[in-house]
Amino acid sequence: MDSSTSSSDPGASRRFATRVFASFFAVVLGYCILVEVLRPHVIIASSQWALNRIQAERFIYSVERPAAVIVGSSLAFHLPESTLGNRIFNLSLAAVGPLTGLEVVERSGNLPQAVIIETNFLFSAADHDFVEGLYAPPLYQVRSIVRGLRFEYQPVNVILSAVRRAGGHSGAQREAVRADPKVVANMVEVHERELSRSAQEAGLSPALENLQRLVSRLEKRGTQIIFLEMPVHPRLHAASLERAVHDQVLALYPRDRYRWLMMQECGEPETTDGLHLTYAEAARYAAALRDSVLPVGRTDAVKCPAQPGAQPKS
Repeated sequence: MDSSTSSSDPGASRRFATRVFASFFAVVLGYCILVEVLRPHVIIASSQWALNRIQAERFIYSVERPAAVIVGSSLAFHLPESTLGNRIFNLSLAAVGPLTGLEVVERSGNLPQAVIIETNFLFSAADHDFVEGLYAPPLYQVRSIVRGLRFEYQPVNVILSAVRRAGGHSGAQREAVRADPKVVANMVEVHERELSRSAQEAGLSPALENLQRLVSRLEKRGTQIIFLEMPVHPRLHAASLERAVHDQVLALYPRDRYRWLMMQECGEPETTDGLHLTYAEAARYAAALRDSVLPVGRTDAVKCPAQPGAQPKS
């Protein structure tokens, strides 16, 4: 009788729940303190979405104002940060597109001197849910103070990064990777079919309306807008959707009024699939972009990669 009464005692249930919550809070607090002390270097995440979230949080919580920020797709995503340097922040979000990154920048209080907008995939609509998730209170404010609650320091990402570093994968190894011509040829055909859609089907008009809205807001706040056309296989550059994007963006933002970095004009790049640069090629283009942009405010022609791999047109 007493045992039955005790097991149904609401006070006991509350005490048990309180102990569970206190234990959970203690574990989270301890982990957050550990992160603050050790500052683990996260280089990989559990998914591409997580990588995008980590990069976006790094930008919005950075205490330093970058000279320039790149907003782009997976094409610019692979430009190495080590080559771009610490004055250019790469906020390119793979599988999302430049308009999402542009919204992240526009809503931040950390506006750069210049925003570099990759144009290749400007038809991709902005992911408003992704942006809202970044700035949703109260976690947005809490994460600005408690580093351990950011996506970057989720235990799975810290563990995966430690395993990757232990396995080793040097820059020299990445530099040595070369594209397989057969794979490139097959993937060019696949991407060519994808880029044969009409501009209307791809949603280019609403995307450009969003672009104009965001660019106008940034310009009113004193940010310079620079447009970047990443280099791709010539057949993909000539695809109907790519040409529509190129022509319509150029009509809205002509070269006599805006700075354009037409990397496509530097010649055919070495890619892994017709779209994405090999690591060595990405490093060369990152150096060319850096030297073309910094210091912010320059107006000279784009600098093409100086090393072999992407020969400038004569």
